[in-house]
Amino acid sequence: MPGTVTGWSNLIKGTTLPVDKNTFIPTSGSPVVDTAQANLTAVTAYPVQYQYDVSTFSVKTRAVNGAAADIGAVER
Repeated sequence: MPGTVTGWSNLIKGTTLPVDKNTFIPTSGSPVVDTAQANLTAVTAYPVQYQYDVSTFSVKTRAVNGAAADIGAVER
């Protein structure tokens, strides 16, 4: 999954990326791990159920690992 983590707005601040730049999986100890807020009432009927698995190039079930969901498209 090639790409870059750059842009002009909503940039990630700091010296270390909170995700692996090749897989976008949160790194261990990252501030994005277990810090997502609960879904708004309007979207609770539409939970995120799947995520892309870069190791197998397929879709897998997205489970919450830890105290809360991770921020972003991929759960660690």
